[in-house]
Amino acid sequence: MPRPIANPTELRLLALLQVNKGLTGRQVAAAHKDALPNETLSQASAYTSLRRMVDKGWAKASATTGDDGRLRVFRATAKGAKLLGASREFYGDLAAFEPEPLLEDF
Repeated sequence: MPRPIANPTELRLLALLQVNKGLTGRQVAAAHKDALPNETLSQASAYTSLRRMVDKGWAKASATTGDDGRLRVFRATAKGAKLLGASREFYGDLAAFEPEPLLEDF
């Protein structure tokens, strides 16, 4: 069974949650924009990714007392922190991959 690896958006969101120890979806989208001004991530996309991450156990959502009672604070879980490390290692290894040319005549 292949090891789970976060996609680039999930990796970024996990990193933001890990560093900030809890953010609302709106705060996640704003922090993403501040950290990566050339990358676009709408609030809707942030919430969709966060919900998927909660479903996978990589993040948890806690209800807060907001004006409409729907405000959630997202935090990375221990499983999410472990995945973050594994994903960083995977993408680092992938970026460093430089194959040797084949020496055969065809």
